[in-house]
Amino acid sequence: MMLGEIHLHPAITAPIVVLLGVLAAGYWRRLARASVPGPRRRLRRAGLLVGGVATFAGFFAISMFDPDHRPTAYLLAWLVVAILLLPAVLLAAADAIFTVRLHQRSLERRLARDAQRIRRAVAASGADAERSG
Repeated sequence: MMLGEIHLHPAITAPIVVLLGVLAAGYWRRLARASVPGPRRRLRRAGLLVGGVATFAGFFAISMFDPDHRPTAYLLAWLVVAILLLPAVLLAAADAIFTVRLHQRSLERRLARDAQRIRRAVAASGADAERSG
């Protein structure tokens, strides 16, 4: 039984937090695939950890701490959520920059490969023209 007034009852928020945890655990496992580059894996796992702590602190702020009866705990929980926003945004930005660079490298490799094919095709057509001429 809750002794104070909270924003949302834990019966509502706890299943949401559990579902988010299960989804995060599944995504954590998917990141273990060999096809995921190491830097991307580390950035995204760090983001999952930061998001998990922020979600847990938010759960306590919304459903466990009454601001009138436990103002310090309520404030600290929201403070943790607010402080974790900056690292979450920085990790997301770093992941976006890494993804752009990865895409650029992929395009450069494709462009070099296509240029090689064109050189070979031109050289082959030049050799064919010399033989027939």
